[in-house]
Amino acid sequence: MANGKNSRNKVLQTILVATLAAAFCSAIGCQGERLVKIKIEKGLTAGPGMGTGELAPVAFARIINAVQKQSCDEDKKAKSIYIDFMLQPGDLIGAKIEREKPKYELMMVYPFNGNEKSPLVFSGTDFRMFLNGKLIGLDLRTPEAFTWLEKQPPSVLKTVRAIQLSSQSANNVQILRHFVGSGVILFFMDEVNFNDQDELISSIIDVKPTGLITPKIEDCEKILPKLPHLKYLLLSGKRIPTLSNQKELLSLLFAFEGDDCSLAPLSNIKSLTNLSLIHCNSVKNYQPLANLTNLRRLAIYDCKELKNLQPLAGMQQLRTLSLTNCKTLDDISTLTKLKSLRELALDPLPESKQVQDTLKNLHKLETLVLTEDDLKNRKAEVDEIQKALPDCKIIGFCMGSLWIAVLPISAGVGLLWRRRRAGAKA
Repeated sequence: MANGKNSRNKVLQTILVATLAAAFCSAIGCQGERLVKIKIEKGLTAGPGMGTGELAPVAFARIINAVQKQSCDEDKKAKSIYIDFMLQPGDLIGAKIEREKPKYELMMVYPFNGNEKSPLVFSGTDFRMFLNGKLIGLDLRTPEAFTWLEKQPPSVLKTVRAIQLSSQSANNVQILRHFVGSGVILFFMDEVNFNDQDELISSIIDVKPTGLITPKIEDCEKILPKLPHLKYLLLSGKRIPTLSNQKELLSLLFAFEGDDCSLAPLSNIKSLTNLSLIHCNSVKNYQPLANLTNLRRLAIYDCKELKNLQPLAGMQQLRTLSLTNCKTLDDISTLTKLKSLRELALDPLPESKQVQDTLKNLHKLETLVLTEDDLKNRKAEVDEIQKALPDCKIIGFCMGSLWIAVLPISAGVGLLWRRRRAGAKA
């Protein structure tokens, strides 16, 4: 009898431990996720990045909605608000500061490591950005910033996580010497051509960068294989480059510029947690996405051939999905299988009854972002969805104007946006 009692006690203990573990995971999120407050105020915008430089569409929609709600509430006089975001180590945060006196604009990215104290408060000067008082980013495109850098001891620069550069600057090699082995994210504000740039290539390799953000790299195959530590990559091109050496890649934003829109190079990058694909009009086969089972955020723009979401069926980590200008999409039933899905953006809202029935069954959905036009012109349908999902916040957002460049972190992102809009009009 004693053995039986001990056995039952062990079972009860196991159940108790499992229950507490489940409750703990639910409270802080699995795989290191935790709820983090980010400060938003006039002239300061910050939040999770979908790919690399730009703010995630759903995150931006939530920020705009909160700001608009506060501006309409005369009882609230606070000059700033704090918005909760679920983040995990490795997530990239985009931040932009605009000030009138003195007038400047500073844009930066920051890789969240999970140890930061909440709330996250970004601040800055004309070329320096701080997070909770620590220097995290430098815009080194001006002579003044370069002069300042040359006077700094290594101890001042040890917390820097990203630097902005101009490919036209004659000081880049000298700048990069200050960051040898630091792993900083390199943020080129214009197109980069590495032809006859052996010294620059060598200097970049010595930095061991964890991120490379640029609108376009001429001859990218020349340098990408030599950057095995990349975690964040933003670029555009005629085709997705070979990324077999990027075993640690977490975030990728790629804008297609040609007709060779094959997703095959993505199939083996299983480390990816964030993916944005732009100008997908010529993509015929989305099956390579099926291997990306660690994705937490996915955005697809301008896809003429996407009729269903079957390739997403195995993405049990997927938390945020944004689908823009996917006008042939008429079956989203796969979404009912995605147990982690909490945020969904659809532009436009498909007219298929099957789509609307599926939406009504996404009971764990916390945020649904639709266009202002769909909210206005299809009010009855939206009301039915809201009735079925009382705990889901449905947000109207003008996706057509700011869907990609919601946070124009760089001329690069702005350039990608202009190309996307030109392509859409064509």
